[in-house]
Parts: sequence; structure tokens; C-alpha cells
Amino acid sequence: MKNVQELNQAAAEAKKQLGIREADTWRYRINIAMDDCGIEKGAKGIVHTAMEELEKLDLHDIALVQTDCMGMCNYEPTAEVIDKNGKKTTYLNLTPQKMRDIIEKHISGNQVVTEYTKA
Repeated sequence: MKNVQELNQAAAEAKKQLGIREADTWRYRINIAMDDCGIEKGAKGIVHTAMEELEKLDLHDIALVQTDCMGMCNYEPTAEVIDKNGKKTTYLNLTPQKMRDIIEKHISGNQVVTEYTKA
């Protein structure tokens, strides 16, 4: 049987491997709508692309969250990027390439990708 310290260490390692981040440690939070219409229009691929890009760029201070409907079925797949101060940017009609651009420009470069938002 393992002691408490070994169990805590194992839990921390599992969280790291799974990409689980504590609420107070993220710099950006990416919410991806995973309702029926979002999934039908490719949201699973967007989540997969986001996970790959975050890992590739070694961005471990980003929370990636699957959410329910955002009420924008005509624009699915959609995602919200929320910064630590609560500023929200909503991205519409996502593709894997658009998600890569968002992670590169907005998440890494702190520049909103305005052409993927609705004015």
C-alpha cells in the first residue's frame, strides 16, 4: 500500500499527463461547445486539434474545457477564449486550422484573431 505522499505524487503526475489544470493556474481558458450540433459539425476534431497544439507548444497553463450549447448553432463549431481577467472572445465556424491559428496568435501571442469572430 502506498503512503499519502506517494498517492499525492501519483495524482499530480496523472493530472499532468491528462492535461488537467487546477482552476487557479490557467492563463487562458478555452471553452469548446460540445452539444449535439457542435459535435455534428466537427467539435470533437477541434478539441483534438487544440489538445495537440497546446502539447506541441508546451502550453500547460491553458485550461481546455468542453461545454454545453453556447446558443450559436448556426456558427458551430464554436469556442470561447477567456483570459485570467474574464475577458471573453468567441470564435465561430471553427476548423482545425482556425484552432491552430487561435492557439498560435491569441493564446501564444496575446492577439485576438478578429477574422474568426463576429463583430
